[in-house]
Order: sequence, then C-alpha cells, then structure tokens
Amino acid sequence: ISWFMGNKASRTDTSLRDKSGAILPPVALATSTPNAQGPVLPSPQEWAHIEERLQFADNLARRLAERDPSESPSLLFRSIVMSCSSHWKARHLQALQQFIDLEMGEKEQTHFMETMSRAARLARRLPKLFPQPLKFLKQGLPDEVQLSRQQIACLLSCLMFGCIQPLQGELVGLFSIAGIYTGPAKPWMLAKLRMLLVYLNAISDQSSKYLLEDKVTFRRCKTDSNISWSTLDARISEAKLRAQREGAIENETGAIHADFANASIGGGVMSNGRLQEEIRFCVSPECLVSLLLCETMKENESIVIEGVLQFSTYKGYADSLEFVSARTDLAAQRPGDRILAVDAKFFTGFKAQFKETFVYRELNKLHSGLSSVFDSSGAKKNAFASGNWVCGAFGGIPQVKALLQLIACAQSHMSLRYFCHADPRIEPDRFMQLFKVLKRSKTTVGELVQLIVKYLPAVELVPEAERPDLFSFVYKQIWERSGETDFQPGFWREMIESS
Repeated sequence: ISWFMGNKASRTDTSLRDKSGAILPPVALATSTPNAQGPVLPSPQEWAHIEERLQFADNLARRLAERDPSESPSLLFRSIVMSCSSHWKARHLQALQQFIDLEMGEKEQTHFMETMSRAARLARRLPKLFPQPLKFLKQGLPDEVQLSRQQIACLLSCLMFGCIQPLQGELVGLFSIAGIYTGPAKPWMLAKLRMLLVYLNAISDQSSKYLLEDKVTFRRCKTDSNISWSTLDARISEAKLRAQREGAIENETGAIHADFANASIGGGVMSNGRLQEEIRFCVSPECLVSLLLCETMKENESIVIEGVLQFSTYKGYADSLEFVSARTDLAAQRPGDRILAVDAKFFTGFKAQFKETFVYRELNKLHSGLSSVFDSSGAKKNAFASGNWVCGAFGGIPQVKALLQLIACAQSHMSLRYFCHADPRIEPDRFMQLFKVLKRSKTTVGELVQLIVKYLPAVELVPEAERPDLFSFVYKQIWERSGETDFQPGFWREMIESS
C-alpha cells in the first residue's frame, strides 16, 4: 500500500489535488509535491492489486492451518509475506522464521495461521474503513485524530503483512515491520513479535467484536514557549505526591501514563528498541498508529494517546525483556489508558541540566501535555504516573527530573505518582520528605524553579565527593529563607511529622 507522508519524503501520490488541496478522484499516477497533507489512500487500481495478494494470503493461511505435517509453516508463511510486499526478500525474514519454527509448537503454529487469516481479512477492509484520507498531525499545529479500534486493527494488519511501504523522512517515524521480522532473532525481539501477534489474535477474534467501535484519540499538544516559570506563584502544595520503589506506570488506574518518548514517537519500537517507550507500545500496539500520524515533536509539544488497551503482560527490561501472557481483561480496561508522550533533552554532562534554558524546555514539554488533559481549575483533577524520565541513555539526573515533574503537576493541579524503581540516585522516602517541607513552607512553583537553577553556580566549584545533592541543597535553601542561621535537619523532621 502506498502512503505519502511528511514534507521530506519523495513519493508517488496516487491522488490528485485541486488548488485548495482537496483530493480529486484518481485517474492516473501523479508526482507528489513536498507539501502533501498526510497519508493518502491507494488508488482503486493499486488497491485491486493489493487486495488480490491479501486474498491469496488469506487462502494460504487457511490452508496452512490444516496443513500436512511435512510442510514447513515458516517457509509457507514467508511466501505469504513476500507475496504481499514486493520489497521483501527471503533473507529479510530471519527472526520471523525462527519465531515460527523454534518458538511455536504445532498447535500454536496452527493458531498463528488462523490469526493471520483473520488479519488478512481485516486488512482487505481498508477502502471501506478509510473512505477519506487520514489527517496528519503536523508540527506546530495542535489537533487530533480519532479512529475506531477496527480502523486501527486494519492498519496494523496491513503492517504485519508488510504491505505498507515504509516512509523515510526526518519528521516521521518508521511505520514498518521490517526491523522486527529481520532480526536479530534474540529473545527480546521475539518477545516483541509475540506481543504484536497476541494483539492481532485478540482484536480479530469474534469474541472481541464488541470492542471494535470504541474510539482511540491521538492528540498533538502545544504550549507557549514564553512561559516564565521562575515567576509563577502556584504553590507546590497544589500537587499531591506518592513516591515508591516498586510498581509499574502502566498499572496505575485512573492516571495518565508517562511515555518516556523519543522526539519521533515510538522510538525504536519497530527495530532494536526495547526500553520504556518501546515496551509500552508493544504491550499496547494501538499506540503504533501514532508513528503513521505524527510528525516529530518540537520542544514545546507533546502527544497524548487516549483509549488504548493493554493486550500483553511482560517482565524484564531491555535485553531481559520477556513476554509473559495475554491479557484477558480487555472489557474491564475500557475505555482504555491515557498516555502522555514527552521527549526529554539529551545531556552528555552534569552542568547543562541546571541551566534555565533547559529547565524551561523540560517544563514546557510536560506542561503542553498535562495542561491539555487536565484543566487548570482542578475540575478534572487526576494523577500523572511517571518515574525517572530518560535518566539512563539520555543522561538525565533523577532528582532534577523528579522535581521538574512535581512542578509541572503542581501547575496543572494534579497528583504525581512517582516510581523510583532500583535507581540509587533517588530515594522515595527522601522525595516524600522534601515534598512535605515544600508544602509546609508554602514554596511556590517559581521559587522551586529558581532553586534548581541556583544549584549549579552554588556547587560547581565544590569537589564532587563533597557536593550536596539537589534535594539537600533545596532543604538548606528553604531553611535559610526561614531566617535561621544553621541548617538543622532535626527541625525539618519535626516539621514533616507535624504536617
């Protein structure tokens, strides 16, 4: 299926447009322009060819479900995929072949073919489910796209058969299954593939028919880049905080879930990525459509996805990622989770994270999404479930990220549920203690922002071994502001207990 997206890609567009940009009935192939508005459906001529291949895939998958034991299911399914996509070669399907041959028993192989037969039928519904072109969520333009679960299932079925031609461009994600099918055939890659197949099986099963008309919303959010955070007078006590080691963001009910995103949403989910964002998108594959719809986020933008379900459970992280089981509580999850995708700045050192420019950048990013989901009056008070926001490969300092998220939640009048996990650089009890002091001392958003920015010039000449961490520095600054001459932690313990 030929899709045209983004400003940087060069593609043959099968739909002609008039001067206003409206699509005219396709009569012949036309050269696309760099200002195309988003995904364009294939012409009837193209679709007839694709539908013929999908019909072949459906028939072959049904036959394989009743196959002779001597037939190789992986070789036959490889023929299905290559028949649906001219850009696939046999060498491209290494992980897929190993998954079918080595990870599946004979009964599961049969079940797999039945699932792919249903998926082929879903993919063939594309022209009926998408009579109009999809809207594209472009940079700098707050907007939203709402799709039914059936429409999403159709797009992801096309994805799994490799018949959506991948689009290259610096402003768009790579909506292609190629990176997963090609390998490496490692346990974490096979876990990702299994989670995608669990989704297809569940959503295409007749027993899930009641889910198909539910809606999922993809929203691009934007905030004013000129917010003067150091002057805001909302109190930190406008937030509530719960910090803990154990637990998982995606298991928090009644909260918007943080996606520690790449600027191009989805990151490496369709290739070797296996960190927080990629795992979440495999557990909730409906999120994958955002790669097709959303341009790269700018520094004052975020993306909210509302209504997705979780189809799998997992354990582990990165190289230890494992699929555990299929979720059986889809009905109970309705109307589905809300996910806020926010990308953080990449830092190579300690100092830049305390500069006002970058502190404001991270706060603007968080505020763009939180203020779009919850209004400032408090009428929609809820919680933001988050944690150590890209404090690994992106070099973030957990105490900085924790306080920035607390500030953003206070400004949006909502709670923060913070998961520290096993990172020794941030302790839940200390975070809770500091929050109580901030609350008791009536510290404002602006004052806490000023303290974060003040930290670097105050400690940069102090030897690293003697340098106080950010939490200790904020404690001491609040104490000095109270007019006392000595920093006495015992006083703060009494304040905490009395609060």
